[in-house]
Amino acid sequence: MISSNDDKRANQFSSGLSSKIQVVIAEDEADIANLYTQLLSEAGLSVARTFENGKELAEFVARNVDQEYEPDLVITDLRMPVMDGVEAARTIRSFKPKIKIILTTAHEIPEDAKNLFDGFLNKPFTTKELIETVLCCLDIDSGSYNQLYSK
Repeated sequence: MISSNDDKRANQFSSGLSSKIQVVIAEDEADIANLYTQLLSEAGLSVARTFENGKELAEFVARNVDQEYEPDLVITDLRMPVMDGVEAARTIRSFKPKIKIILTTAHEIPEDAKNLFDGFLNKPFTTKELIETVLCCLDIDSGSYNQLYSK
């Protein structure tokens, strides 16, 4: 579970990330999507959109390839209605192979799907794990953030 202490520390780190980094999220549980949006915003990332299923996500990314709103990072849940996170990742990779994609799940990840993702978060996870996974996927130095957590 994401803790309130993690929330405060993530907020302290907000000056370290560029607001130009665009993130899109696919999560069928609105409360969880809102929490991710809040935590990532506090960390200095811009959440461009959230989607309730993988189909909406894949269609948005397809429409915005090479456009002003092209996302840098996708965070998707595994199990969602209409289209799951694995199928969404396959679809996105077919036209945007280098986009960074993180999978969140409380379930086992299908072995044949692991190569589709740049990062994994097993629910429940902490704010620190979320931010560190995002930083790693975006090749951003996490040293400053780690220093906050060692206090």
